Amino acid sequence: MTHLCDKCRRIKHLINLYDERVYEVLENCLVRKEHAIQHKEKQELKHESNKIHNTIADSIVKDKE
Repeated sequence: MTHLCDKCRRIKHLINLYDERVYEVLENCLVRKEHAIQHKEKQELKHESNKIHNTIADSIVKDKE
C-alpha cells in the first residue's frame, strides 16, 4: 500500500473520478501556451523598463534640487 499525503490522495481521487479531464483542466488552466509566455515576457520587460526609467528620472530630479 502506498502512503500519500492528503493533497496527493485528493489528486489521485480526482483522477480516479474524472480521468483525463483532470489533465485537460490542469493543462488549460495552469500551463501557459507559447504565445501567452511571450506576452508575459513582454509585459515583464516593459514593467522593468518603466521601473528603470522612473528610477533614472527620480535621480535626475533629485540631482537638480
